[in-house]
Amino acid sequence: MDPGKFLVRAAEQAFRFSHPWNPNSEIAGVRLGSPVGMSRVGVSLARVPAGKESFAYHSHYREEW
Repeated sequence: MDPGKFLVRAAEQAFRFSHPWNPNSEIAGVRLGSPVGMSRVGVSLARVPAGKESFAYHSHYREEW
């Protein structure tokens, strides 16, 4: 097995997001699950800067934790 196959480089998976319904939202992070083949579960590491918010209030019909 190639150990480099599961190496996740943060710069290649980085994202920045702002929710369109919440002008005070700002999220920056890195996707960790999809680069190593996870297709049914999303795994990310995200950071919300001080003074900002994540999303508009919402819920999911199906979600595993």
